[in-house]
Amino acid sequence: MVLLKQKNEERDYVLAIDEINNLLSSYDFPLEVLEDVTHRLECCKEESYVKQQLRYLNNMVNAGFASLKSKKSSRN
Repeated sequence: MVLLKQKNEERDYVLAIDEINNLLSSYDFPLEVLEDVTHRLECCKEESYVKQQLRYLNNMVNAGFASLKSKKSSRN
């Protein structure tokens, strides 16, 4: 039972990190936000704390503090 809970937490951690990476790839955040989230994730790698940082980034997007990155057309 404990092993199952640990595996679920590991899965949730990876999913949250993936979502954070997707947001960072899709949006331009203020430098202060990026520095803050990076520092916090370096200091604490608990799944609940990673999810908290994900919520923070989503809130920044929803509040209009991050702008959608423009897609650059490839020129050959």
